This record gives sequence, C-alpha cells and structure tokens, in this order.
Amino acid sequence: MRPGKHTVRRLTAAFFAVLLACGFLVPFGCFQDNFSRDVESVNDQEREEGSSAEGFPEPGNGGAITISAITFTSLQLKWLPGIDTVTLPAELRYQVYCSKINNIHTLEDIDANLSTVLLAADSYALSTFNITGLIAGTSYYFNVVVTDADGNRAAYTSTSGATLVANGIFLFSPSDTYNGNLMAVPVPVTTLVTTSVVGTPIRDHLDAICVAVRANDFADLPCTAVHAFISTGEIVSNTAGYDSIKGMPETFGLPVDQPVRGPGPAFYKVADNWADLFDADELAYDLLAADIAGQDWWSGSLGDGSFATDPTGTTQGYNCNGWSVGNNSAFGRMGKKTMADSHWISDDNVNCNTPQRLLCACW
Repeated sequence: MRPGKHTVRRLTAAFFAVLLACGFLVPFGCFQDNFSRDVESVNDQEREEGSSAEGFPEPGNGGAITISAITFTSLQLKWLPGIDTVTLPAELRYQVYCSKINNIHTLEDIDANLSTVLLAADSYALSTFNITGLIAGTSYYFNVVVTDADGNRAAYTSTSGATLVANGIFLFSPSDTYNGNLMAVPVPVTTLVTTSVVGTPIRDHLDAICVAVRANDFADLPCTAVHAFISTGEIVSNTAGYDSIKGMPETFGLPVDQPVRGPGPAFYKVADNWADLFDADELAYDLLAADIAGQDWWSGSLGDGSFATDPTGTTQGYNCNGWSVGNNSAFGRMGKKTMADSHWISDDNVNCNTPQRLLCACW
C-alpha cells in the first residue's frame, strides 16, 4: 500500500527529529533505532485515525470461508488466518457468528442484528470451527470477525450452508451394559410414557430407557419417535403376534423406505432401507464399525427381526422371561457387534446374567 501525503510528512518530520536528537555525525544504529520507533508510532497513529493503515486487521484469502463435513446436525467452517501490521498472527482473536437470516455481511450487520448468535468468542489463532446442534434440513449463514490487539476488527465474507435433510432410521445405544433384567433399569418418570401399543409395560419401560438415552447422549439426532430396538415377546393388541423388531413398522409407524444409519458424527449407513436390514445380504457396516454398539446386545430376535420363540415350548422365548431375569436361570437371544450377516441380530442364546447393550432406534 503506498503511503499517503500525511504519512510522508510524518516520516519526513521523524527523519529530521532523529538527526536533531542524535546529531549529524552519529552511528547508523542510533538513527535506525529511533527511525524505526518513530515509524511504528506513525503506524499506530494512522491505525487509530483510520487513514493509510485502514483495512487492518485483514482477513486471510480475501475473507473466504469454506464449509465442509456437512451432516444432519453439524458442519465445519474453515478460513485462512488474518494478517495485521502490528499484532502477531498467534495473538489475533476470532469470533464466529451464525444467523438463520442473511444479515451478517458487515460488522455493522453483526452488531445490529439481534438474530445473530455468537458461537465462538475471542478464540486465539482460530481457523477451523466445528458447529454442532444444528437442525436437519435447515439453512444457516455464518461469518467470522478477526480482532487485533488494539481492538480493531474486520469481518470475513459471510457464507451460507444447509444441513442434510433428515431421512433415516438411526440406531444407537447407551454406553452402559445391562443383564437380562432390563425392567430393573431405572428411568426418569418424565420419560416413562405409554407408547402406541396398549397394555405393553415391558415395551413402555424399555422405550423409556431409550428416550432418556437419546435426550442425554444423542439429542442432536433428527428424530421425533424413539423406541427400544428389541423384541419384547409381549402380545400386542393391535397386531396378531408378538411385539418384535420386525413388527415396528406396523406397531409404531416406522418408515420402511428410509436408510438405516448409525449416530453422528459419521452417520454410517448400514442398510438402504428396512427390508435391506434383514435380507440375505450383509450390512454395509457392522454395529461396532458404525458406532452403534461397542458390545454385543440383547435382541430377543431371529434373523428376520421376529421374536425368538422357544421351539421346545419350555419357555415363551429367549427374552430372559420378559426381560425380567438377570441371572443364569433363563436365556436371552443376543446380536453380535462385529458381525454383518444375520448374526448381527441373532447370534446365540446366552445366560441372562451376561452384560449386554440395549439398542435404540429413532426416526
């Protein structure tokens, strides 16, 4: 940037001031030291006056902000660090702003609009920011402000991006493991809500566990319906058979045409749709790889998702006696976390004192 008239006059005055202070026959070091300090003083003054040094701090790469890693509920912002004539790069501070309205182009916009949300405040040397907790299928506007040590600010170029539209059945699980007495797992009273199935206390209790887990650990999943992904073996009143995973579309209105995914941040797709989950083909990812379950899990199901009845007739089925027994006096059917064939849902019958995960589904 070429110096303006005021800058030239100040530098000339500084030059003669140094000569008078040091004498005409002085070592160059004295001249250089005083001259440098005086130029710095001029730069500081001009920055305050907004003259030839205006435009600093300056956003990197012309103020461009890029958006990547977009999911249903999150995305990532990236930008190049700003530059400044005085403040070191590591001492520049950044603020990240978000709005659902296209109204954060300039500093004046950001300061004036009440709809603007500050996501990151005064973060040093920041050039990447992950934004979570967004709403699926929603457009957002973003901007970044860089601030130097003197409080001078500059806005980057605002950009916009939209999260993915929610289209999926999401499987997840609590981090805890449980023996087969799932009815003994405590649930908050506020989550113990009666499902659409009448007279099914086991289903209601297990669903309540999943409602609490989703609220506490998976609140960003774009879902309105939450249920335990398990066959309880209860006789349901609005179907002709047992309460089972296979019957969830009929019982709960689960959408059969949507892909089945793991939770965020990756949202791995394990099956193209509900039928693909149970056909002869293997899952695209096993439950461990898809971040769905870190341990084997209680399914109470056969390979097609139906209730695992006891063919000998000794018991009703392999569901730890209505998921109420936690010792080795009963058995429960389990699924394998590392298998992608039918063993992912129906591997073996194990003693009900075995610690396993409970899977949940939401959509």
